[in-house]
Amino acid sequence: MGRATGWPRPRVVVSRCLGFESCRYDGSIVECALVEELKPFVDFLPICPEVGAGLGIPRRQIRVVMSGHGPRLVEPETGMDRTDDVSRFSARFIAGLDKDIPYSLLGFHPDYLLTDLPPTPREQVDECYNEARRHLSRVNVGNLQLL
Repeated sequence: MGRATGWPRPRVVVSRCLGFESCRYDGSIVECALVEELKPFVDFLPICPEVGAGLGIPRRQIRVVMSGHGPRLVEPETGMDRTDDVSRFSARFIAGLDKDIPYSLLGFHPDYLLTDLPPTPREQVDECYNEARRHLSRVNVGNLQLL
C-alpha cells in the first residue's frame, strides 16, 4: 500500500542503469533525479534488456539502425544484430510479470512530422508478434491497415 494514500503502489519498469546498478555498456551508472524523487511512491522493477539478453558488462555498444527489415539493434563495431536476443528477453520479462497481461504492438506509419521514417515492415511485425505469442496469451497488433 502507498504510504500516504492507502492506494496500491504502482509498479514501474525502469532501466537498471538509472541509479540501480552499474550495468551500462561501459560499466557505468546514470544518476537520475526523477527516479530518486519517485522512489517513495512507486515500486520500481529495474531491468537491463542488454544484460537480460545475455550481453555482459562491459559490452560493445548497440545502436538502433534502420534496415530493410525496420529498426534493428546492432553492434556498430561488429555488425552483429542483437534485435532477436533483446526481443526474446523482453517477451520473457513481460510474461514473468503476468502471461495474461495485454500486450499491444503497433505498426508505425510515417505521417505528419515523422515522414522521414519508413513504415514498419510487415515481416518485422509478424516476427515480433510470433515471439510475443510464445510467451504471452493476450497479444494484439494495431495499425496493420497502415502498413
